[in-house]
Amino acid sequence: MYVENKVLARATSPRAQLYPLRISEKSLVDVKPSYTAVLTVTLANGENVELSKTWEENGHDFDAVGHKWSYISPSGRPLNLLDLKLLDLSDGFAWCIEVTAGATTSDIPATLRDLLDYHWKIHREVAKNAQSQDLWSFFERDVPNKKRLQQRTEYHFGIRDSDYTVQIARVQNFRYGPPQSGMQQPMVAYEPRWCVKVFHRDWNTKLSQNANLDIGRAARWRADLQTWFPVDSVPGSTAAPKPAETGVDDFLEKLSLVYGMVTNKHPGPASSITDQFQGMSIG
Repeated sequence: MYVENKVLARATSPRAQLYPLRISEKSLVDVKPSYTAVLTVTLANGENVELSKTWEENGHDFDAVGHKWSYISPSGRPLNLLDLKLLDLSDGFAWCIEVTAGATTSDIPATLRDLLDYHWKIHREVAKNAQSQDLWSFFERDVPNKKRLQQRTEYHFGIRDSDYTVQIARVQNFRYGPPQSGMQQPMVAYEPRWCVKVFHRDWNTKLSQNANLDIGRAARWRADLQTWFPVDSVPGSTAAPKPAETGVDDFLEKLSLVYGMVTNKHPGPASSITDQFQGMSIG
């Protein structure tokens, strides 16, 4: 069994230093996932548009809680702005630190907008079946020129005494072949895999300032480590404030904590971040 297949169980164990983000969730095992489907479609003019829709469970039903669309690069993938890898040479585990971008737009064909709003549905029973490898999102109308589809079942947790969030997701990709006259597009389904992300709650807020900027205008955030890696703020703590430049160390400690959870290697209190990342290289 892959190590990743054990990640969710380890994240919801009493040893995990995580907590539920919703008030209605009293313990880690009560955390319910959200379900996100991301579809890439090639338009008649050759441009690629990415449509995404998210559902959450509400009693015996699912509610759509968000959707968006954006233009992406000719390759059909978001543009990479940052791609940094921290690789542990001792065991092959790696963190990928990345920032991607797509051009948001409201200018998409009315048929696609209608599809996104009203005709993109979810199979409740299939989505909740953790062993299923079938499509749980479906379209009530045919969508031409599909390129790829990704289904994500996402669990979100907070890391104790910090503003960092851990996302644990079961991800499955589907790739569509070229359209064939009078037939449905052929589709290849790939094996579901699990992934783990760690991010600060302010990052999306800051990056959203870059959307729809007028010519000559800049976002209000500062391009420095203190802005993007703030020190942990612990409510009620009587400890002396940390220097602002130690925020990066706080972030790396969170990666170390999650690494220990994923691998079931829990370092003792004397372990330092240097010990946990010894042997790592940047490439």
